[in-house]
Amino acid sequence: MKKLKNNDEMSSLSHTKWNCQYHIVFTPKYRRKAIYNKLRKDIGRYLRRLCDYQGVEIIEANACSDHIHMLVKIPPKLSVSKFMGYLKGKSSLMIFEEHANLKYNYGNRHFWAEGYFVSTVGANKNTIKKYIRDDGIVKVSRSVKELGIKVKQLQNEYLKKNKEEISIQEIAKELNVDKEEVIFAIEAQRPVESIYQEEQGDEKNKRELISKIPSNNNQENNIVNNMALAQIIENLDSRERQIIILRFYRDKTQTQVGKMLGISQVQVSRIEKNVLSKIKQKLEAS
Repeated sequence: MKKLKNNDEMSSLSHTKWNCQYHIVFTPKYRRKAIYNKLRKDIGRYLRRLCDYQGVEIIEANACSDHIHMLVKIPPKLSVSKFMGYLKGKSSLMIFEEHANLKYNYGNRHFWAEGYFVSTVGANKNTIKKYIRDDGIVKVSRSVKELGIKVKQLQNEYLKKNKEEISIQEIAKELNVDKEEVIFAIEAQRPVESIYQEEQGDEKNKRELISKIPSNNNQENNIVNNMALAQIIENLDSRERQIIILRFYRDKTQTQVGKMLGISQVQVSRIEKNVLSKIKQKLEAS
């Protein structure tokens, strides 16, 4: 979806001055990764048209494969809940009208999942706009990227010459770095998964990363939409960050992580528990 004009000025409605801006996130039913190619373009067109009908200004927006981010300016005469009901309901009808094959995957003419995330926008508006443009991805430093390239080149050269894969220890020795750095560089090259991604395993026991962050009031359901999360993970120390990424983004067990980092499963469990508690505290304070 394209960025439309940005308007920070107060708007007028009869005798009222208003500037009501909201960050809204909503997902397809079953959080399917369905928003790409032509459907992505069409959804952008539908949402822009529906917002125009309601006098809602899109300041920034991004259609990701499994969710939509929108930074919008909504007139005070229109409640957020009423607007979202209209937007999701009408856009579903428009989607199924032009993409009839999707009816069999979603049923009941409901393309979008129930509910949505919304937060008011204040001083953190620029952060939200950047987050939407960048799709909320945790950034990897240039040094890690460069190391990842060197590791990949070395792996390819070794495999071509010796007809077998080079070990992590050998890579670390050859490049004169710690093996933890090698592991992190390799893992950083892989695509980052959504923290709403379900674990593999028994259907009844599937959980998302968010569900592993302890909470007394289910605030974890909104963590994916909290711009502070990426910054918190980025600011963890090297070992903590490696454990979190390996455990929750790469689906490694505690035993596997322990072997990769040269520590025990008990140590991994203790560090993981402390880090998740730290993340929770910082998110609550943000």
